[in-house]
Amino acid sequence: MRPINLTEPVPTEFKLSKPHQWPLFMLGFRPFFLLAGLWSVLAILLWQCILNGTLSWQAQIPATLWHAHEMIFGFASAVAIGFLLTAAQTWTGVPGLSGKGLITLSAIWVSCRIIFFFLCRQPITIATWANFLLAFCHCLFESYAGVIGFKT
Repeated sequence: MRPINLTEPVPTEFKLSKPHQWPLFMLGFRPFFLLAGLWSVLAILLWQCILNGTLSWQAQIPATLWHAHEMIFGFASAVAIGFLLTAAQTWTGVPGLSGKGLITLSAIWVSCRIIFFFLCRQPITIATWANFLLAFCHCLFESYAGVIGFKT
């Protein structure tokens, strides 16, 4: 069994004006685990406000369905994708998604949460979620196609 590489990529020059060089976006699990944690707290607070009557639920779907959807497709998907982006890097030995690609993927995940909460329209939500999954699959394929034998 080979040892796990625990060295972290460290930028030679850190500039606050360049988000793609922030340590948060150097490894795939960082933004998604952070977003999953923040979203779980925010979703529970929203859910509690809806149950207490502090917020009125005016969407087309029941609030219980929204809550179930966000716990599965919001929280669990962020954790799973963060894990897969990190595990695939460990399994293949190829550097994973980082920088601008990771920022883009994280932004698509956030847009899925916002669109579903504020618009709650089935076609828009499905299209945004499909865009997120396709972007994730594309990122994995582009990063690891050479390792698994595909020619890009």
